Amino acid sequence: MRRKPIIVLGEPGMGKTKLLKELGAKAGNAFCRAQKLINQVRTEPLLGNAKLVIDALDEVSAQSDGDAVNLVLRKLGELGYPPFILSCRVGEWRAAISAQAIADQYEDVPPLEVHLEPLDEDEQYELLTQLTGDAKRARVLLDHFRRFGLDFLGNPQALELFAALPFDQPLPTTSGALFEQAIEALRKEQNQFKQELPREVVLDAAGAAFSALILSGIARIVDQPSGTIDLADKALPLSEVEAFDHGHVKQAANTKLFATDRDGLSYAHRRIGEFVSARWLAARADTRTKRQRLLQQFRSHGLVPASLRGLHAGWRATHSWQTR
Repeated sequence: MRRKPIIVLGEPGMGKTKLLKELGAKAGNAFCRAQKLINQVRTEPLLGNAKLVIDALDEVSAQSDGDAVNLVLRKLGELGYPPFILSCRVGEWRAAISAQAIADQYEDVPPLEVHLEPLDEDEQYELLTQLTGDAKRARVLLDHFRRFGLDFLGNPQALELFAALPFDQPLPTTSGALFEQAIEALRKEQNQFKQELPREVVLDAAGAAFSALILSGIARIVDQPSGTIDLADKALPLSEVEAFDHGHVKQAANTKLFATDRDGLSYAHRRIGEFVSARWLAARADTRTKRQRLLQQFRSHGLVPASLRGLHAGWRATHSWQTR
């Protein structure tokens, strides 16, 4: 009998990817992003005899609710429907549709849904103290954001943004101001021996890169010719992305806005990626025709796909602010 599938649900930044990577590193498990699984021509090398740990269902480009799950299930069917763990944002998980689709293929056994709960006050203080290295600073940050009612406090990735805020500036009182200050801190070079790019150059490079990733639904940018890229991963060639940005993406990737590993480049924080991307798109969609064309990219059959909802909301808000 197949073991019950497990669905890990959480808001953006709650640590789904970190948790699944840790589970995937355990003996008998194999980590894979949902998009890579779907694009994989031959699925056997991904699995062997392991349980699949599948991350980021919500980042799969799909035309309607349930399509992403069906695409994953099709690949799991090629493997004989093995046990699996799957992560997804709460807002993009359509329980009635998706759970039934899984049960139909897994002996009528619905998946076990587990939710990542927000950190409590003690956990928030402990994590912020670790991130800042300063218990007093951690207390100041927590007291400030509780006072202004920003609803990020239980989110580990949001606490990382709080910890990155500069000591010498007033603390933000809105989510937009928080993101602006956070990107200002994160755009600093990780390598202190490299010359820092100007602020707008870094943000334009990051905006171009993150827009390409989010709009295409592709997980990584790689520094290699397009003809040599693994078709299963459908990574974006760095040279093609830099064509939108005068060739600065590679150097901008030295900042903390980017996550870099052996698989390539991506955004370090999904919400920050969406925010920076929205700013970049709003600045370039400066005519009615361009805005209409961009809206067409966001919509499929009259709806915004789950993978684009965060970017779409950010673009609408940024565009409205810029055109007042």
